[in-house]
Amino acid sequence: MEIGRVRIASALKGINMALFFVSSKFILFLCCILYTMVAGKSLTSEKVFVTIALLNSVRLAMGLYFPYGMGQGLETLVSLRRIQRFLMLEEKGQSAEPLSRRGSSRSTDDAMLRLADVRASWISTILPSDTNLLALNNVNFRVRRGELVIVTGPVGCGKSSLLMAILGELPLLTGTIKLGGTIAYASQVPWLFNATLKRNICFNSAADEIRFRKVVKICALEKDIELLPHAEETLVEDKGTSLSGGQKARVSLARAVYHDADLYLLDDPLSAVDANVSRHIFASCIQKYLLHRGKAVILATHQLQYLRHADRVLLLRKNGKPVAYGNYYDIIHKGIDIEGILNTDQNDESDNLKDYNVIEKSEREPFDVAEPSKDVPADSKTFVRLDNRNLSQRETFEKSKSQDGIEPNVIINGDVEAQGAAAMRAQQTEESKTTGTVSAAVYWKYVTLGTGWLSFSFLGLSSLASQALFNGVDFWLSYWCDKVKDAQENGETNLDLHYLSWLAWMYGGLIVLLVAASVIRALLFFAMCMRSSVRLHDDMFACIMRAPISFFERNPIGRIQNRFTKDLGVIDDILPPTGLDISFITLNLVGVLTSVAIICPYIIIPTLVLLVLFSFLWNIYIRTARDIKRLEGVTRSPMFSHVSSTLQGLATIRAYRVEPVFKHLFDLYQDRHTSSWNLFLCTTRWFGITLDFLAFTYIAIVTMSLAILGANGVGGLTGSQVGLAVTNALLLTGMFQWGVRQAAEIESHMTSVERVLEYCSLVPEAPSETKPECRPPKGWPNAGALTLRNVNLRYLQDQPPVLCNLSCHFQPGEKIGIIGRTGAGKSSIIAALFRLYEPEGDIIIDGVSTSTLGLHELRSAIGIIPQEPSLFAGSLRRNIDPFGEISDEELWQALDAACLKKAVEDMSGGLNATISEEGANLSSGQRQLVCLARAIVRRCKILVLDEATANVDPHTDECIQNAIRRSFHHATVLTVAHRLHTVMDSNRVMVLDAGRIVEFAEPHSLLQDPRSGLSQLVDRTGPATAEKLRRLAKEAHLSKRTKNVYRLDKEHVENHSLSYTSDYNSNQEIQWRESSRI
Repeated sequence: MEIGRVRIASALKGINMALFFVSSKFILFLCCILYTMVAGKSLTSEKVFVTIALLNSVRLAMGLYFPYGMGQGLETLVSLRRIQRFLMLEEKGQSAEPLSRRGSSRSTDDAMLRLADVRASWISTILPSDTNLLALNNVNFRVRRGELVIVTGPVGCGKSSLLMAILGELPLLTGTIKLGGTIAYASQVPWLFNATLKRNICFNSAADEIRFRKVVKICALEKDIELLPHAEETLVEDKGTSLSGGQKARVSLARAVYHDADLYLLDDPLSAVDANVSRHIFASCIQKYLLHRGKAVILATHQLQYLRHADRVLLLRKNGKPVAYGNYYDIIHKGIDIEGILNTDQNDESDNLKDYNVIEKSEREPFDVAEPSKDVPADSKTFVRLDNRNLSQRETFEKSKSQDGIEPNVIINGDVEAQGAAAMRAQQTEESKTTGTVSAAVYWKYVTLGTGWLSFSFLGLSSLASQALFNGVDFWLSYWCDKVKDAQENGETNLDLHYLSWLAWMYGGLIVLLVAASVIRALLFFAMCMRSSVRLHDDMFACIMRAPISFFERNPIGRIQNRFTKDLGVIDDILPPTGLDISFITLNLVGVLTSVAIICPYIIIPTLVLLVLFSFLWNIYIRTARDIKRLEGVTRSPMFSHVSSTLQGLATIRAYRVEPVFKHLFDLYQDRHTSSWNLFLCTTRWFGITLDFLAFTYIAIVTMSLAILGANGVGGLTGSQVGLAVTNALLLTGMFQWGVRQAAEIESHMTSVERVLEYCSLVPEAPSETKPECRPPKGWPNAGALTLRNVNLRYLQDQPPVLCNLSCHFQPGEKIGIIGRTGAGKSSIIAALFRLYEPEGDIIIDGVSTSTLGLHELRSAIGIIPQEPSLFAGSLRRNIDPFGEISDEELWQALDAACLKKAVEDMSGGLNATISEEGANLSSGQRQLVCLARAIVRRCKILVLDEATANVDPHTDECIQNAIRRSFHHATVLTVAHRLHTVMDSNRVMVLDAGRIVEFAEPHSLLQDPRSGLSQLVDRTGPATAEKLRRLAKEAHLSKRTKNVYRLDKEHVENHSLSYTSDYNSNQEIQWRESSRI
């Protein structure tokens, strides 16, 4: 639709420019016809060429500036209306106290926050009866200084909405929220902006180094920062793409803790980290640092093991309806089944964290790594372990105790994956800026993208024809005046009426042809430009879609948006009319010079001098203007990136009251861009004034020369010829000046084409399609067997590998758990499997090497449920089935399997319900379930779960696990997780460290060895949780063993029965043959 509108607009612009080109000729034609045929007067050269001069003087004002001004005025009105609508939107509510809601917030007791009868909805126009649309429904509670209030409940119950209401982001329908101090906030989806890691934590605060180091330590970021290439001064990109999910969550938490506030709102910061880090943060950060300093904390979480350590628990259910509020034990004594309400059997326990001591240093040290030298057998009793030389080293680590207190396997030395990724991505590359002249190849590419030889030939012929007619009309008018003069010299008052009619008809015919040729020329030119623009857009989009992941990690979104918005906008709107102007002016210049040379060759001398002076000035101007224009394009990208990042983190920015800081940053980026733009305008105006001065000088020389030559009768010039030469000279001057300026403009605007072509030449990923000779068998993959042979992976060639000589084999249908601390290489296995980065070694799926496959075929064969769900604006149906290949019945079955059917039925539109961008109108858990439904309908033989349950409550976690067991029981499932209970029922668990396999065996087998890495991880979750995890592993082991025995017995019976049947049939056949003989 947009392209269609742009084509229409381009056609109208072309017709407008063509009519402007011929407007003076057409108006002159009307004047001459009315003067001669209606008034009966005779045309004379004096009257005709004075009229031409007057028409040329108003031609720009009436034919170009006035329509252009009208168009710009209408566009300005549209822009003003849009700005007005935005400014008239309802403002975010303000109150007397910072971030308070409705009334005074200071209280006489030590209460920091009071909520009374709060009802809120994200939809402001709901009816009182529409309780299903409420985000919060009659919420009442208060928080005192030094208290910890934990808010919990199932997915979509309103935990995040409650925090948004306290922040003032969610408008209230009824009730009051009163606040007694300042707020610090850690969002559920961590928000990081394009700045150093330290600035992401401290914002604009004058960095208190002692407090900063303390916060970094208690948030378990110390070792991570040591591994970054520039420590805390490492540049973090938008959305923190250079950091892992756990690191982003801890940076967001560190930001909240660093700021000295009275009330801390923590929206599920423990989900993105493993159990050990979670315990450390809860104990060291929340309890020992915040609560002991008298700070009030509201923690939204679905991790039930921490409820008993809260002063108050607020239990919510669907639509934000409170179920209970009070002490955990009081709630239990009242008979309220918290786990039942969350519909889960998750009842993890932990030690009494009120008396929790900081963990000793030995628990922070890694267990050492032995590199597996062979493929790992599939036997569940066999697993890779540390060799003897490393056992003693590990024992040494275990004996080296200290009281420094970071959790084990949280952040350790040798974090090769984090180190390699950070070195590659953390320091953002600067946007490239070419220098010098725009190459001829850029112009040629732009022209050839929009036209072929045939259409280019038609364009050339129409251009030559229109220019010949443009100059031919003037010659015909001069011829007419000469005939009138000859008739008057012969004593006739006027021409013969028949001859006069013939002259008028010929004149009219030339005008009609001129209009037609000019319109055709303009339409052909704009069509060529539109085709070129569309091709450039499509090529750039295709190259962006095929660009490797590293490209997006090095280039912020604002930089890419700049190419698709401003640069393509210049190519769409500014380049075509400027190019057509150049075409008009160039041919007109040749035509005028040819006409003047025919009439008076002497005028060529001052014209050549003018050309030399113009060329000299143009070379000076274009070198400056071109680089300034490039600089303007480069300074625009940070502005776009900043606006995009600010909008994403608006709630966090408002919570910390740092709007002036980000406004100042925007002003800074805007000033840089405006400075370069104003510099470009100043350069252009200087060039225009200089050309005007030369133009006036040229007019004076030509006019005086023609007057002297005409008066002396040199060259046999007639009055009409002198008039034609003078008017052409006047026209030539304005046209020459405008043409030089437009040539400079097009040179500047072609930098946009240059920048787009830069993205059109990006080095793509591996081919999407598989070569015919390498195509896998039909129905591949049919089992899901997966083998890794000596797999190494590097993010950059000069960086150490993040996966080191990995070799293992996954049997078809196996359920594999992959665990390890941050940076161990878990996500790198996924990157290698999907070939996001090209690995060394070999990865084989059902006998086919993935290196021989096209990326489309490979990635379509593997399902994935990522940690951060990817949803796009559109219908729910389109999010689950983008290609429309699945029937409604199958979609509903997938939603049912994903525990989403009831929620979708309640949505307006059902399968056609509208999903906002990034699924903003769904809760975090619901977004994850949509991704699960998307995976279910694909029916892949290999499924990857990349910490898919990190940000969901236990009920959603259980839904996902059950759905995977039901829908993918025949598929090979790789589960990357830091929640140990999600991998306890796996066939085998792979423990990674520093990109190497430390252990790989059945969970129950690993847990029998107290020295195993898995056993240590389980033990550190606390006695109660450890006991449950071991019980889960044992039950899964016994269940699998029972199934194996049943399967073996069944196979034995079937084989025995088959043997008996065969013997029976053989006996029957013998008996039949013997009876036949008788």
